[in-house]
Amino acid sequence: MLKKSLLTALALLIMYEIVVRSVDFWWSTGQNTQQSSVVRAHNFMFAPEHYAQVMVGSSIGNRITSGVPDDSLPDYFYNLSFGGQSIFDGLLILKNMDYTPEVVYIEINTLLRNEDPNLQSSLFSPILYPLKQKIFSLREKNQPVGVIARLPTARNGKPGERKGPPPVYTERNDNIYRTMLEIEIRHKKDSISPDILSGQIRKLQSCVGFLRVKGTKIVFFEVPVDPALCGLALPVQVRTAVEKAFRPQGCYFIPMPDCADYLTTDGTHLEKVSVYHYLHYFRRQLKTQAIL
Repeated sequence: MLKKSLLTALALLIMYEIVVRSVDFWWSTGQNTQQSSVVRAHNFMFAPEHYAQVMVGSSIGNRITSGVPDDSLPDYFYNLSFGGQSIFDGLLILKNMDYTPEVVYIEINTLLRNEDPNLQSSLFSPILYPLKQKIFSLREKNQPVGVIARLPTARNGKPGERKGPPPVYTERNDNIYRTMLEIEIRHKKDSISPDILSGQIRKLQSCVGFLRVKGTKIVFFEVPVDPALCGLALPVQVRTAVEKAFRPQGCYFIPMPDCADYLTTDGTHLEKVSVYHYLHYFRRQLKTQAIL
């Protein structure tokens, strides 16, 4: 009986592996924030092509290519930004893979946030990582529950392939916006200990140094936030420290535009119309500075 059950399970696994290799379950993005981060990382780590340009960041940077199907960044660009995570999560993935893009864009809005050791250990498990490289059905994206649960979203087709005009509506809930903005103001109105900031800068220098020695071009950027936050002590302190540490090294900087020209959903995350607006600004800066 046990032997029969094992053979049946093996047969089902082989059949599902065949299906997974034949169908791109692009609509399966994870059942929670943590799993969504793993799926996004796996899509990068196990991609058959090499991405020439990679962005690392948090959910703030992640929105730059979200919800803008008509004007997304090119196919050779990958946004390795994670909701609820930090820039170091993406940078460590590049380092652990010994991955060398031509250009790496680093969001500095969340420089003070540390990497998630649980995410890194789950991605680079000495047992599961090599298995997932070979067996597609073991990857989080291909878990049957996630595939089936999000199947209805597949009926509309891939977001990046939908054609339509730029977004013209706002999505902000004013009550949520005001509440979250007040919290952000309290958190960012004062500077932090220089020792804490110096520690983050040193950690970033280690990651950047690994990439630059391989010839990677580094571009720092800061996504605009609510005007009430732009000039507060903490973001100014971080902005100044990053420029002081990395501009002399020949790194590029995309200046943060006037925050008054942008709207956020909660003080820090751009809403859809502003995402589209910032994406245009971002691309213009790349051309102006001859980064591309």
